[in-house]
Amino acid sequence: MLATAQGADLRFSAERQAYAKAGQAFLLEQYLTQLIDGLGNAKLLILDHRLGGGNAPTPSSSRSQRPR
Repeated sequence: MLATAQGADLRFSAERQAYAKAGQAFLLEQYLTQLIDGLGNAKLLILDHRLGGGNAPTPSSSRSQRPR
């Protein structure tokens, strides 16, 4: 348990120093890293408002088949 606490303290100190040197750039990098980790295995459906008419793809997900 002590080793875990020491590891957390070391990481916190390193992140505090990185923020002091890089500021908002460090925060953006942290955010993007966490976003990549979170979306790594996600199944995404990206909709683009610029598609229209007969060119628009039809969602193939089972979500579109749900009764309302």
